[in-house]
Amino acid sequence: MDSGIVAAGLCEKFSAKLFGGLPEVHRGNEQRLVTDGIRAHMRHPIYLAHLCEMLAWSLGTGLAVNFGMTAFAIIAGAVMIRMEDSELEKRFGDSYRAYRTRVPAIIPRV
Repeated sequence: MDSGIVAAGLCEKFSAKLFGGLPEVHRGNEQRLVTDGIRAHMRHPIYLAHLCEMLAWSLGTGLAVNFGMTAFAIIAGAVMIRMEDSELEKRFGDSYRAYRTRVPAIIPRV
């Protein structure tokens, strides 16, 4: 199989439109609150993964610049979580408020 055909197929399937968030903002797409899988244990798993990555780089290198970037990421992440929670509450209302009460933001309950 020609690699150009494969590349063209991948570009069509994984387009900038898909990754740019456009499907989310266009009308007509069904919106549903996902509360199963990993999101049954934490609301923002990507932020936890990012924090773990930043901590690993900081501890692995021992560089002050990495610790500084980790501190900045923690502050920025906290602000972004608040913004996302507010937006999701507007979008999903009572169902998101109940989910938010039930499920922690980043650190899962054991």
